[in-house]
Amino acid sequence: MWPVSEHEVERLGLDFGLALRVATQAADDLGGRADVRWQTVVLDLPDDGAGALPLLRGVILKQEKSATYKLALLRCIARIADTSPNVARECDEHVELPLGLVALYWIRMFKPLVQRGLPQLPGERMGFVTAAFAALAPIAAYDLRLGASFSDDVGTALRRALADSAQVIARMPATHLTFANDQPVFPTSYGRLPAGRGHVVLDMEFLWGYGVTRVPMTVWHALRRMSAWIEPMLVAEWVRLTRSFAAGRGKVTTADEVMDALQWIEPERDTSFVRSLVARRLADGRAVDCVWSGARLGTNAFDIDHCLPWSAWPCGDLWNLLPAGKALNRGRKRDLIVSSAALGAAKPRILQWWESAYLEAPAPVRLRFSEEARTTLPIAAGAVPDLEELFQALDFRRLRLRQETQMGEWLGCG
Repeated sequence: MWPVSEHEVERLGLDFGLALRVATQAADDLGGRADVRWQTVVLDLPDDGAGALPLLRGVILKQEKSATYKLALLRCIARIADTSPNVARECDEHVELPLGLVALYWIRMFKPLVQRGLPQLPGERMGFVTAAFAALAPIAAYDLRLGASFSDDVGTALRRALADSAQVIARMPATHLTFANDQPVFPTSYGRLPAGRGHVVLDMEFLWGYGVTRVPMTVWHALRRMSAWIEPMLVAEWVRLTRSFAAGRGKVTTADEVMDALQWIEPERDTSFVRSLVARRLADGRAVDCVWSGARLGTNAFDIDHCLPWSAWPCGDLWNLLPAGKALNRGRKRDLIVSSAALGAAKPRILQWWESAYLEAPAPVRLRFSEEARTTLPIAAGAVPDLEELFQALDFRRLRLRQETQMGEWLGCG
């Protein structure tokens, strides 16, 4: 059946094994001629049987779009599925997400585009770009994250900007992004503008107040498993649309310019806050032990270790930052994933650090620790996380990371 083009492979729905056999037969038929050139390897991922992948592909590539709003909504949900899956609440055949969190990610995505004047629809007016949105200009997009707090005029503006974005999401992309029967894929209901002015803490109670977005369970699972493949396709289509809107206004916009504005800035590898906690304790004459070896740490001989390595998962949450010996952290452990046995041996010291450094700290630190743990680890909601449950969730995330990355294990100090 050779030759078969890549388009025919996709059309026929060949799986990888059959595609490989076709390619091998092609090479054999050519008899090893010197002019053979390999151009494309087709990996055709079978659908999960629930139709989630064809649905997502259709939304991204085929559904009519009069703005980039549908792509933005889908990317917001994909981001939540990838980075904060534990905020979801299961409800029948759907999961529910806090509309406030969707709106937060929405603002975070559109801020760089608006500030650079990159059009997101044919006209000039975007309903969520209000005075409140403009007042957030001094805030870096990556500062809009769970657990962050804002006071005074910035807090008031953010409270209002989230409401404006939530209403636009519910009224437009969530209504018009539909199945073939015209039913919304992500039915969304706007709740209310949370009362108050000034100080705002981006915790889950606050964000749930804006309303609820529902995601079909099959789509949610597809986004969780395949976000690394789905998001680049979303971004590529977003770039294409933005450039077409710019061209319609007589502007020349490069793909790189739009891509740069759409880049999702990961948290910086910043351990300075936790480093200052350790340094202050040592200066006060309090003992701080390496969580891995148990050895007493000195002023110039400690590091702040990412328990789950940054190279495998860029997570700067407080629960993931632990005091460790400098030589051990930069030598034997480095970028390896800690083994179950090594993690278990360090458990008493990890729990003690979480308790003394974070839970006994002032309220802003306790809140940050709690919110970060609840959004990135599978633990129950609550004002203060149960540390035993948190440790089990850490071990579960460690196992998942090991399976996903196939990175080597660090077996501990023994």
